[in-house]
Amino acid sequence: MDNPEKQFRYRMEPLLKARQWDLDIAKADEVRARAAVKECAEASERIGRAIVEIETAIRQASTAGANIDAD
Repeated sequence: MDNPEKQFRYRMEPLLKARQWDLDIAKADEVRARAAVKECAEASERIGRAIVEIETAIRQASTAGANIDAD
């Protein structure tokens, strides 16, 4: 005698596989997105440190009496 539950699962197997593929693709997309966010965050930190260094150099030059043209 056939078990109706097994038939139901068998019929759903293609859908389950498709959903698993979708999940795998979404996970890969998430990994790439996290890497991109991390890369952008690191770039922002580097830029922020560079700005601080430039501001410090400008302040030191100004304190030393250098003529700084704003343009």
